[in-house]
Amino acid sequence: MKKKKKSGYGYMFYEDGSKYEGKFLEDKREGIGLMLFNNGDYYYGEWEYDYMEGVGRMNYKLEEKTYEGNWMHGQKDG
Repeated sequence: MKKKKKSGYGYMFYEDGSKYEGKFLEDKREGIGLMLFNNGDYYYGEWEYDYMEGVGRMNYKLEEKTYEGNWMHGQKDG
């Protein structure tokens, strides 16, 4: 029996305490979503094939900084 992959809107809770809320496509974060990292940082924006990709905003809690702009393959692009 094949396991059905997640697609649509949902939640994911990770072992390290991080959480994701948003869209999935075949078990990958895809579309708009919010990722709350276990260190207090959070990212809200576009995802593609499980990576931050497109336009998004990352708030860095410890550094008290924010980056808002383009992302490519999980890295700031701009």
